[in-house]
Amino acid sequence: MKGEPPPAPPPPGNTPEGPGTQADDALPLQPAAAVQTDLPPSANYVAATELPPSIGYAGTELVLYPKATFNERLLGLALDLIVIAIAVQLIGLDRHGDPGERLTVLLALAYHVTFWTLRGTTLGGIICQLRVVRTDGRKLEFSDALIRGLTGIFSIAVVGLGFLWILRDPERQGWHDRVAGTYVVKVPRAVPA
Repeated sequence: MKGEPPPAPPPPGNTPEGPGTQADDALPLQPAAAVQTDLPPSANYVAATELPPSIGYAGTELVLYPKATFNERLLGLALDLIVIAIAVQLIGLDRHGDPGERLTVLLALAYHVTFWTLRGTTLGGIICQLRVVRTDGRKLEFSDALIRGLTGIFSIAVVGLGFLWILRDPERQGWHDRVAGTYVVKVPRAVPA
């Protein structure tokens, strides 16, 4: 009959070569997920194929940079504490024995969460060329930054053990990084904050 499409090829059947092949196929078909790669299990990057298509390569760029060392992160934190101390002095929260001490902790939390959400780093991080990135390569969101900030308080409260964990962790993550699913990476100065 005119206008009808040609008949479709027969579906693959169970042949002696195995399921998913046709009698005239030379090799059995393998699904793409079955392809084995030789990447180490603790690779310091995320493959672009593991990310949703909406993110693309640009979202994974920062994950590819080397993880920041404990000393680099400590220097960035020290610079941030200086900025916070100056702000506390200017606002007048430094009086002992009043709610100002508790407000200082909230100010520090707000400072970190705001900068991590908007810039992916803090002022100390900009100076030390550090960036906070999610382990899956996506942009750090407010909820991620808040979880990281709150668990950072816990990391300090247990005699700093959560921060010292960076020294022994193979991925250089503190407890707050593990909980929030983040890395701190060292970026070149040319990378905009």
